[in-house]
Amino acid sequence: MKPSESTATLTAFIREVWNAGDFSNLDRYLAPAYTVRNDPGDPWDGRTLDRDTFRTRVAYARDAFPDLRFDIHESIEDEGRVAIRWVMAGTHAGDLPELPATGRPFLVSGITFYYFEHGRICGHAQAFDRLGFLSQTGSLGRVLRELLRDSVPQERERHTPCAGSALGRVDIQRCRSDSRPFSASRRCFARPMPRIELEKRLDLRKNDIESAPQPECQHALTDAPRDTPLAVYQIRVEGHLDRRRTGWFEELTATLEEGGVTRLTGPIADQSALHAVLRCVRDLGLPLLSITRVKAGPPEDNPPGTVR
Repeated sequence: MKPSESTATLTAFIREVWNAGDFSNLDRYLAPAYTVRNDPGDPWDGRTLDRDTFRTRVAYARDAFPDLRFDIHESIEDEGRVAIRWVMAGTHAGDLPELPATGRPFLVSGITFYYFEHGRICGHAQAFDRLGFLSQTGSLGRVLRELLRDSVPQERERHTPCAGSALGRVDIQRCRSDSRPFSASRRCFARPMPRIELEKRLDLRKNDIESAPQPECQHALTDAPRDTPLAVYQIRVEGHLDRRRTGWFEELTATLEEGGVTRLTGPIADQSALHAVLRCVRDLGLPLLSITRVKAGPPEDNPPGTVR
């Protein structure tokens, strides 16, 4: 089915504005007033933006993630709105407020409803895997430590911390003068945890906090016992992968073949681990060409994680 005008406009908007940082056609895609209806964690959440402010919003994201890319996997259109399911990939190369750059890649999915008015985009509501983003970029430990640290009462002053941002940091100063009733959505804590209990919990969870979870395909490759002979597989996908995307297959050697094909070679523990790798291939949007079991021992050529 041929995409409608709204879906085509949205696809071009994401390709040019978000993926390429090209604002030359922004006036054609964006209405004069753009409302961020619901996007927890976005600094502009709940605000209505003009086009200049929207440019600032995009630049804010692209400064932190210079290789930011959205791939649309599915779209559904209704009267006056288009819903898309997407996968966002990039590298946390620039600082964000309270989240210094870590240099780690990430791959997360989400769903966004875009709203249209007179053929142009006038706002959105969005939800995506923020916990996965924090885990993959190595920022989860920092956020949890600050959340727990700031929930301790200062100078015996009784206060009710509440969520100061969607990432979970508690804003004590804001809450001291906030007399609104408690609500589950604000995640308020009526009784701050004693410091000694917090320190005890931090000690118990220190290792979990310091080491952010790896993508599922990396777990599958690295968690297998090293004294057990592993089967070696060759997985061929369409397209030449850059270093950011080969980073998702750290234990595999990526070889760039002629004709725009990448061959991933390396040891994989079992069928379950192989399926986990293939799920990573799917989530990256890579067309799978072939899978071949080469031998039942470790690869003898290049060390894993390299690109030839």
